[in-house]
Amino acid sequence: EQIFITNCQTNYTGVAIRASDNASIHHVYINGIITKARPDTPAPYGGSPYTLLVGGKGYGQTSMPGKINNIYATNLWGDGKSLILVESPAANCQFINGIYTGSAPEAITYTISKSETRNLIEVNLIKVKTD
Repeated sequence: EQIFITNCQTNYTGVAIRASDNASIHHVYINGIITKARPDTPAPYGGSPYTLLVGGKGYGQTSMPGKINNIYATNLWGDGKSLILVESPAANCQFINGIYTGSAPEAITYTISKSETRNLIEVNLIKVKTD
């Protein structure tokens, strides 16, 4: 089964792709996610924690290698803690065209070793400095 997410604008949180235990998530197509800070939320969560989360431990153990694969995300914009947050060993994914105006040093953040991932392609993910 293929999953398509298009033209999604959210406040505070973005889209999470998670697979825990024996589950597998694959062939997810994402086009156009915008996350924007909520002025009524105190620091440090005034901005969204991420625009796109790949993995994580929110629903059990971290995904086993290869359980999250073939995620295709394009046209992302966010101002939170990270544009793309990779927390599980994903494989064969493409992240294309992202603008990040948040506080992390890069548009994509890995909480695992990047060597645990396989064939993650990052194209045109831009960290824009704002004053």
